[in-house]
Amino acid sequence: MRKSSIFLLALCLFGPDLRGQEEPAAAPGPPAELEKFDRMLGTWAGTGTAVMAPGEEPGTWTSRSQVRKAMGGYFLEEVTVIDAGPAMPAPLVFLSYYGYDTQRGRYLSVGAGNMGLVSATEIHWVDENTMVSAQTSIENGSFVVDRWVTTIEKDRSSFVGQRAVGGGAFFEHLRGEMQRTDEPFVAPDLEAVPGMAPAGPEMERLNRMAGRYRLSGSFQMAPDAPPMDVTGDEIMAPLFGGCVLGATVKGDPIPGMGGYEAWAAFAWNPAKDCYTSVYVNSMGEISDSEARWVGNSLVNTHRAPRLGVPSVGRGIVFTDESGVVTKVLSHAIVGDQPPYQEFEGTYTLQAD
Repeated sequence: MRKSSIFLLALCLFGPDLRGQEEPAAAPGPPAELEKFDRMLGTWAGTGTAVMAPGEEPGTWTSRSQVRKAMGGYFLEEVTVIDAGPAMPAPLVFLSYYGYDTQRGRYLSVGAGNMGLVSATEIHWVDENTMVSAQTSIENGSFVVDRWVTTIEKDRSSFVGQRAVGGGAFFEHLRGEMQRTDEPFVAPDLEAVPGMAPAGPEMERLNRMAGRYRLSGSFQMAPDAPPMDVTGDEIMAPLFGGCVLGATVKGDPIPGMGGYEAWAAFAWNPAKDCYTSVYVNSMGEISDSEARWVGNSLVNTHRAPRLGVPSVGRGIVFTDESGVVTKVLSHAIVGDQPPYQEFEGTYTLQAD
């Protein structure tokens, strides 16, 4: 399994879910399976209808979106802005990444939006042109199931979203059609996009970690491998009115491996009573995770296969009394091997 030595720069909030190839230097590049998404590249204009509850009259919406390659070509990045008219106080804005999990052989997408949640979704191609996905959530105290069917063509795509609330039957929740357009698209500044609801106290606490950090530390790739020095920069910033905390990582180049970048987003999930996070990087790794406070430390636990064997990990983010990140530790157990410390890093907050 491939694992970047700068990967742990993103451990400021959660541990890695490693899903790649054997060694970074031998990486063959983005997997061929990603070519299925190439028809999504470009700028799009959309129209459609939305029904919020069974029996209601449908409302209308319009959208603009742009899809481009990102993270060294290992992902497609999609920014979408939806105008639902006077029914919504502000446009809906989403940032999503589409990728392929080479270890598990699955298509995945992760993303965040100004509805105040982050999400990770498994995508199934039922034929060459049709994607199907499903999500569950808790909305207004009710259990909700959403099923999406998307058909992609060369310059057009369409989708239908069906929803069931509680024990009720499925109904058509959303329907839309997207057309490729040459009109320019300017992605909004996610730090300036308002959230659909005010950030709660849980996010207010998490957002205290926002800032630009310089990292220096050491990383151990395996229990019997020597540690190596790593350095880089990480910027954490509240997005969507503070309902989401975003993080971007830029690792200093390492000989034979080049540079590194990553993106992550974190939000409070009331259904799980913890923070949930999503993550992608330029080594093709993609994950979702959970984190909880223990005193002034944010503790993440996760599980994921590594080279086909089970593994578990724990990341600890140490903060001072004002919420500023000062240190990060990460520990792992891989297969039947003993636990070991993967990463130790010192974070230094930089002046604006």
